[in-house]
Amino acid sequence: MTEETRLAIVTDGSLSASNPFVPVDFVVPFRVSHWDFRGQWIERHESQEAIGRERFLRIQSAARKLPSTSQPSPGEFEEAYLSLIGRGFNQILVLTVPATKSGTYNSALLGMEKLKESLPETDITVFDTGTTAAGVEFMAEIAVKFRDSGQSLSTILDELSRMRGNIEMLIALDTLQFIRASGRIKDLHETKIRDKIREKARNFVSWAVSRVGKSPKLTLLFREGEETILWSTVSREFGGAVEGVYQRIHERALDGTDFRKIYIVQSNAEKEAQQLERRLSRGIPIGEITQRSDVPLALLAITGPKVLAAVCIEDRP
Repeated sequence: MTEETRLAIVTDGSLSASNPFVPVDFVVPFRVSHWDFRGQWIERHESQEAIGRERFLRIQSAARKLPSTSQPSPGEFEEAYLSLIGRGFNQILVLTVPATKSGTYNSALLGMEKLKESLPETDITVFDTGTTAAGVEFMAEIAVKFRDSGQSLSTILDELSRMRGNIEMLIALDTLQFIRASGRIKDLHETKIRDKIREKARNFVSWAVSRVGKSPKLTLLFREGEETILWSTVSREFGGAVEGVYQRIHERALDGTDFRKIYIVQSNAEKEAQQLERRLSRGIPIGEITQRSDVPLALLAITGPKVLAAVCIEDRP
């Protein structure tokens, strides 16, 4: 008698375990590193679920050294797989952020390989989504929908592979303080200097930008694992960066791009998100626009507490 297939959908910390919109079977959270003062500066590591959004933002606003996030270990993925097997799943699909931007994909693979030493028949597939945050949420939504309608793992993977090239994320930044400190701006990230000197340079830039009332506002384009600066304006107004998001979507629509869905994700930018949704709804044919406020800590760590992102799903073969 053939065993019934039970497929588990797993994501990394791009989703919160409490996300009410996409009921995945397991979230392997990112780790948050921060520094507490207990007579001396001691680095502490906690999962994003344990630390919580509000506490993370308090630490971020007050810390002498900014908190950061890191990928789960292979052991944490192995524990997740064992837990799912114990719950009766016999197939596991893991959706991760891009391998080019995080070690999460490799951790998931290493956890799989470690588990297969004792359970060689385990059926685990690790999929690089090429996106992050609400982009991974959309991929998970597709995977759950296809699974629940009885589609096979191979059919799900075909659809995810097709959609991977159709996702574009636009991020409006209110400040460069956090993204510079994280090393994601390439002029710091790619400088050929010793790590200690580079770390001091990043910390200095973070301090300097935090002391200046005016900060450049940026709109970043993130597609298939690579980011590009689309829009830059020196202003006290966050709306300058949000305008860059609108202009990119408007220009793509004028060029003939059809949008199946747009997720607008925000933290401390509810007014700007509502205004953007109204503008998009009036002048651009979009299948569906959805607003979410569940921004993962991994994104807040490099954007700061105020951010707006639009994840655009193109409707094309």
